[in-house]
Amino acid sequence: MIGLSKPGVRWRVLAPVTALAMASLAVPSSAIVATPAPRVCAAFSSADAVVVGHLSDERVGWDWVSWALRVERRYKGSVPARVRIYTPNDSGRGTPDDGRRNILFLTRENGRLTIGGSDPNGGGAAVEAEVRALAAKPRRGPGTIALLVANEQGDAMRGVRVRLRHAGGERERTVRTDAAGKALLRAAPGRWTAEVADPGWTSRFSLYTYQRADGFDLAPGGCADLRLESIRLGSDRKT
Repeated sequence: MIGLSKPGVRWRVLAPVTALAMASLAVPSSAIVATPAPRVCAAFSSADAVVVGHLSDERVGWDWVSWALRVERRYKGSVPARVRIYTPNDSGRGTPDDGRRNILFLTRENGRLTIGGSDPNGGGAAVEAEVRALAAKPRRGPGTIALLVANEQGDAMRGVRVRLRHAGGERERTVRTDAAGKALLRAAPGRWTAEVADPGWTSRFSLYTYQRADGFDLAPGGCADLRLESIRLGSDRKT
């Protein structure tokens, strides 16, 4: 999802950049990549289109890098047989293989098809096999939500109670994280929020999240991945 304007932001600075380049990053999310990387099913659910094709004619501009794409197979969405795709020219850029066959998770942004650094673009046989299975699966019924709760330093937090609420308030789920700070649950499609619910604690979505916990969409039969930072109430320190 990204050039990276969707609610499921993907953030993490990957490499040093010059002061001039930093000045050009009006939106922080454009320079950051999700950690951990999303599951293939989450990238597939989030993308407007998923295709396999051959890239050539790489062009590097001030704000964008682009390639000519010749589509060989469409797994999701409608994409012309030949089209130009783009990625922001910053440290959160997508890095497919120019001159080779790639699997691409595409987002429509301001009239362009874009890729971001969080998605498994480029892929390989294993990624394409999973995408093929996802494309063949009926998109209906419950989906899955994968959670990670960590502190600001990235340390996983075990035993944390997380409350998830469905838009409209008609559904609410509560889970606890395991020893790795993770939880996985099946949930009804729709818009959800997630927050740490232990007494004396609150949370915010992490800059490194793939989708924002303060409002994310779960497609029918789809996946959502998010990361939370826990915060002790009455303290500015994140624990």
